[in-house]
Amino acid sequence: MNKFYSVSEASKKLGISERQIRNWIHKGRLEAEKVKGIWQIYSDFSKFSGNGNGNQTEEKEEAFPVSDEPSDEVIWLRERVENLESQVIELQQQLGETKERSDTIILQLTSRLESKQKQLEDFRERSLWRRFKVALGFG
Repeated sequence: MNKFYSVSEASKKLGISERQIRNWIHKGRLEAEKVKGIWQIYSDFSKFSGNGNGNQTEEKEEAFPVSDEPSDEVIWLRERVENLESQVIELQQQLGETKERSDTIILQLTSRLESKQKQLEDFRERSLWRRFKVALGFG
């Protein structure tokens, strides 16, 4: 009978990070199934050597490379982050401008509404029915 492990449980059992567990799932190194949005890992972890303290040979192969020079992927990611940060700043500026425009439009519409309400009140006071009531002595 296979026991199901969560990402957290598998991480503790193998002595590696949850991120590494997810990477292994996506690479097919761990058998897992997503049930209701939660990974269920069904493995006895027998193919992994070590005592669960992070000394597995599998984990060492998958570790991030240590180098003084950033890899192409790191450089690309940095550029991507800078690009996204500039897009965020631009969108924040546009949002500020849009809020100012919407506030101006709301003020204009409120002013027009108040003007139309006053015109309507004036019209009601001078309406034919009102004049008729006055003429008959009811108003």
